[in-house]
Amino acid sequence: MVPKTAGKHFAGLGSKNLAVLWLLSALSVVPVYVLGFIVFSYWASLNPSLLTWALDVAGFFELASDIRVAVAVVSVLIFLPQDLLMDHVLALIVAQRVAHTLPSEYCAVTGDCALQA
Repeated sequence: MVPKTAGKHFAGLGSKNLAVLWLLSALSVVPVYVLGFIVFSYWASLNPSLLTWALDVAGFFELASDIRVAVAVVSVLIFLPQDLLMDHVLALIVAQRVAHTLPSEYCAVTGDCALQA
């Protein structure tokens, strides 16, 4: 069975479909956050002042019970709300508005020319 939105133009998606896209975008950034945690852990292990800073920041949120938790707080948890609640939401809203307002430009960039036909 083909979903009702199959072949539907991005500009015509409703709130429910945009919410699903937001959830998919949230899942898609998990590898980036895992990699950020690994890289920051490596650098914090080499630099005691960076580790102290991480513990101080995590302590501010009362989450400095463990070094790994502190590193997770500064490398992931601080940025997660901004990314998911602002950046991803704005990106979806702006992309939908661009697709609706400037269909020829959207077509040129994405190849999705449904509104131009």
